[in-house]
Amino acid sequence: MHLIKRHHIISTLGLILLGFFLMSNSGGRANIGNSAATLAPGETTQTCSSSSCHGNNSYDPVLNFTVINENGVEVTSYELDKTYTVSINISANIGTPIGYGFQAVTLDGLDNNYNAWGTEFSPGTQISELGNGREYWEHLALLPDNTFEIDWTSPSSDLGDITFYGAAIAANANGSRSGDGGTNATFALSGPTISDVDDIEHILDVTVFSNATTRGHLNYESNLPIDRILVLSVQGGLVQTFENPTTSLDISLLSQGIYIVNFQNNSAHFSSKIIVQ
Repeated sequence: MHLIKRHHIISTLGLILLGFFLMSNSGGRANIGNSAATLAPGETTQTCSSSSCHGNNSYDPVLNFTVINENGVEVTSYELDKTYTVSINISANIGTPIGYGFQAVTLDGLDNNYNAWGTEFSPGTQISELGNGREYWEHLALLPDNTFEIDWTSPSSDLGDITFYGAAIAANANGSRSGDGGTNATFALSGPTISDVDDIEHILDVTVFSNATTRGHLNYESNLPIDRILVLSVQGGLVQTFENPTTSLDISLLSQGIYIVNFQNNSAHFSSKIIVQ
């Protein structure tokens, strides 16, 4: 009798622990389990529905990303150093789920971590960081709503396409993995497109403190880092080059005359005319 009773207790405890394990990631897969399920490069191939958390045979859910600019317009490419609203919507093609969960991460054009989630996001969601330094926006608990928003800031320089990787769950909240449905999706936000001089000057803004200078130093400031400066004659010939320049250029070797100074970084350039007296 004692052996049977002890076996019964162990079995019951095992079921309780199993139930806890199945429900534990309801607090966020990255936050609780230090793991990811978005299928982003560098992750495992495990998804929410292929793990022990949820099944994958119900609801036929769909995950969609939307990025909105400050004017309320949906965009497919980003401007540099701008704040956007990222929205995740999870819809069910079949049935009516009780609640929803999700996880999302962003990588740059070289698949490097791009951690730029803001501090304003929908209630019931959170930012969780894994040991590899990636930050995931994810649910904090089973959520009755199916649309979630967060502030997100674009890069200050062109990092290529920024890709959003996401995983979503539509759940029936029955305390087990059965009856739930999972899905994954990606969304690529294209890098900035520079089409003309006005766009270039809008992206890279340089102030030359004096366009008329005596031979000596030319001082300037820029809203973005400058990688290279070219000094050109008015005919377009290269006169002087500065690599990784400081904000004070030694132009003491220039003769009197008019020059074009071209400021460059990895994504844009800006030109200004100077007169050396």
